[in-house]
Amino acid sequence: MTEPEATAAVAAALARIEEQLKHMTEKLDRAIARTDVHEDTLSRHEARLAVLESKSGGWRNVLVVVAGVIGAIGFVLGVADRLYGG
Repeated sequence: MTEPEATAAVAAALARIEEQLKHMTEKLDRAIARTDVHEDTLSRHEARLAVLESKSGGWRNVLVVVAGVIGAIGFVLGVADRLYGG
């Protein structure tokens, strides 16, 4: 192989490598764009979930406290009935 043929072969190989790198870069850019879209969607869902949790948490806490108080009153009334009722 002569020097001009070798130079042409190396240039052709470099051109193929450059095209492959260009193709891989394009695929990587598309994957990054998809990931960004998914990240934005997840961020919106997390924000909405936080709002829903903050709205529902208050009533649950009140319900737990009220149920505890009702249970304690029922227990005290039951003990009082056994001791003093008869």
